[in-house]
Amino acid sequence: WCSSCHILKEKVLTNPTVTRQLERFHLIHIDLTDQPPTDEIIRLKQKYRVFAPPTLLFIDPYIGTDDIPGTRIIGLPEVKKLSTHLQDIHAAFNDDPIKKP
Repeated sequence: WCSSCHILKEKVLTNPTVTRQLERFHLIHIDLTDQPPTDEIIRLKQKYRVFAPPTLLFIDPYIGTDDIPGTRIIGLPEVKKLSTHLQDIHAAFNDDPIKKP
């Protein structure tokens, strides 16, 4: 795992506000830093256009093929930025994951 990924996991995602907001999401953590990269890692990075960790993707649970436009975060977000981002996603969907932002 990259150093920013460790900080994300240990400091940002464990923040009580963020943790509460994430209850409506299914979290999947994938380590894409293996060297040399496996075929599966290469395939996942290409499929989801991940160029640098950490990358947070918000995928529509009903379509599941790509992230929801405008919701991707690349890099280490601060707690406040992630919290605001999660609120925006909830507001855009109005608690209905089928409604697009």
